Amino acid sequence: MELGKLFGNETAAKTLLFIARYGEATTGEVSEAFDIPKPMIYLQLRKLEDAGFVVSRLISNIRLFSLNPRSGIKNELVALLEKYIELNMPIEKNRAFYNLRRRPRKTNKELKLTNE
Repeated sequence: MELGKLFGNETAAKTLLFIARYGEATTGEVSEAFDIPKPMIYLQLRKLEDAGFVVSRLISNIRLFSLNPRSGIKNELVALLEKYIELNMPIEKNRAFYNLRRRPRKTNKELKLTNE
């Protein structure tokens, strides 16, 4: 299934997939997860915001984007995107997508270094 055709292009689809997975996103997070330039991600987020699918808020100098809670199709959109992730994005092939760490590290916790 090509989700990019449904949303107009692959960048828009990947951006929505990321937001559905994590609840909110910055352009940098999406860019890093999919190796897409930040300006392309930002352009898609602005288009999605203009269409009413996404809303943004500014925290200090960081703009966070999330799905529009007032959208009449938000729940259905999230269900579609989550099902797509489950069926088409195995962790083995999409490690960068699943590696986002949102909570801070515990104080005095040792770092585990690996030789990969």
